[in-house]
Amino acid sequence: MKNTCLILCLLAIAACSKNSEKKDVLSGVWVEKSQRLDTISFDLSQETWGWGASEKVFELRAKPFVETAGGSDTIRISGLYIYKQTTDSVALRSIYSSSLLYHSFAFTIQTTESFAIERFYKRDNLPSTLEFVRIY
Repeated sequence: MKNTCLILCLLAIAACSKNSEKKDVLSGVWVEKSQRLDTISFDLSQETWGWGASEKVFELRAKPFVETAGGSDTIRISGLYIYKQTTDSVALRSIYSSSLLYHSFAFTIQTTESFAIERFYKRDNLPSTLEFVRIY
């Protein structure tokens, strides 16, 4: 009887420790608040994309649009970014770029349901600081 109680207690403790694994604050899918056209997903599997275990990746899904500048049309599309987060900024590098340089942008986690980031992609009428809210 003592052994049965001990085993049950150990199983309960083991089950609790698995459920209490710390989930990344940024996990989930987020939408840009002002126009609600662009989303960011932090739930990318590094194994799926083949990045190193130390690299964090997010996907920007921007609703395609055409911006006319100087008489030529430029189509803006989604992208994958490797990011390095610090206390008040985030360094981004597009996976599709041939450059290995990171570019820093102001970044703040406002609540568990929102974060703000300095505008890092082009779209007409976006504010200089973008606010993203969690949608799931």
